[in-house]
Amino acid sequence: MALTQAHNRMIKGAPVNVLDFGADGITDDTAAIQAAINSGAKTITGSGLTYKLSGTLTISSSNITLQDMVLDTSGTSGVIEFITVEGTQGSNVSLTANSLTGANTITVGNTSTFVVDDYAYISSNEVWSATQTVLLGQIVKIKSKTSTVLTLHDDVLYNFNTADSAVVAPISTLDNITFRDIQFIGADDTTNSQTALKLNKCFNVNVINCDFSYYSYASVVFNRCIQSKVNNSSSRFSRKSGFGYGFAILNGCYSVSVSDCFSQDQRHLVTIGDNEGINLYIRITGNHAASAADAGIDAHPACDFMVIDGNTIEAIDAAGDGIVFQGQNCAISDNIVVGNITQGIRVQPLTEIGTSSSVVTGNNLSNIGNASTNSGIFIDHDTTGTVNNSGVIVSDNIISGDYEYGIYVLASDNAINNLVVSGNTFGNSATTTGIYVRSQSGASISNLSITGNVVPSTGSQGIYLFAAGSAGDIAKGTITGNTIG
Repeated sequence: MALTQAHNRMIKGAPVNVLDFGADGITDDTAAIQAAINSGAKTITGSGLTYKLSGTLTISSSNITLQDMVLDTSGTSGVIEFITVEGTQGSNVSLTANSLTGANTITVGNTSTFVVDDYAYISSNEVWSATQTVLLGQIVKIKSKTSTVLTLHDDVLYNFNTADSAVVAPISTLDNITFRDIQFIGADDTTNSQTALKLNKCFNVNVINCDFSYYSYASVVFNRCIQSKVNNSSSRFSRKSGFGYGFAILNGCYSVSVSDCFSQDQRHLVTIGDNEGINLYIRITGNHAASAADAGIDAHPACDFMVIDGNTIEAIDAAGDGIVFQGQNCAISDNIVVGNITQGIRVQPLTEIGTSSSVVTGNNLSNIGNASTNSGIFIDHDTTGTVNNSGVIVSDNIISGDYEYGIYVLASDNAINNLVVSGNTFGNSATTTGIYVRSQSGASISNLSITGNVVPSTGSQGIYLFAAGSAGDIAKGTITGNTIG
């Protein structure tokens, strides 16, 4: 009778209840909840009750909402992803001509497997970052096609060359998947990697007002997802050594955001990266990371054109950082970082190709450092390939603590072509140097402006420029209007 009622509600477009499929919250409810998902209903609800989950739930169709339930996975140990949503990526098709930065076409031998207004993934064997073995790749969307040419809605952002075995593959996403008002309770298995939600090749996934606790690897993983978000959710108590992520954005995602979320007692609130493809247009805004055991926000080299804005971070590990960005182009603004940590904000491009820039502005960094090794803001242009640095702006930040350097800008392996350090204010501490600008051998810093900073330090240098000789010059600059203690 209950299944008949559920079927009738499904036909009428009304939500179905997992109770109608045999879930009872007492025995293992995995099969019953999977049956509700497989029923064809668009909305599956749990009436706010608690259900036991011991295996993986698989969502294999679009336009599904799972809502209003507690999923208790605390009795399950071992490596597992408890809910997976899996789109597909088709076979690679080789490029027959180079597709270069700024182009909006891809030329191949045959376009028959591609669909207009669907997505595709273009990639090659060119190394984006040797440090973390990241290969080049990006999501693109097909606007039109002929028998051999794919025309894109937007430009290709990098050079994809046939000499680097460039290929493109169609992506068939699962679309419009929503998780709302769900509490996930994990097993706190610090030996094995467990994940609550794994989204792979999906479009428009929404995780709204959900709570995750005790998942050792990650609460939510986005893998090559598009236009997806986590909002007003929390992730707590992720304690596996070397992991412990809240929300992970990996392997060539496009336009994914994490906003107004809370984390506690885990390694990172957000981590961005992995090895296959560049995560593009990622936005991390308005979140709070409490008791972060490492960087509250951690962006590895596999990211570009990223915004980190309006977050608050409490860091507890003196060996960690507040915010880390190792990709190419970023805007890090209006964040608050509190804690005795290594760097309040670290911008350290580790890429091999392309053009990089960074803006670090309006941040408030408190109680940073221990006067021996640390910096409020550390900019390290550590690229080793052909990256062109188009500019670095560090402006209007407030920095206090016993750090060694207030702002440290280092051209360690590649040039910084344009540098502005302006309007920053430093707390009165025994810092060694307020503003330290340094070029190492083989790199250089040119076209710099250091203006309007207030450095009431009792340390040995207020502003210190250190060049490593003829191969590492600091040239063409102005230092004016600063107040030095």
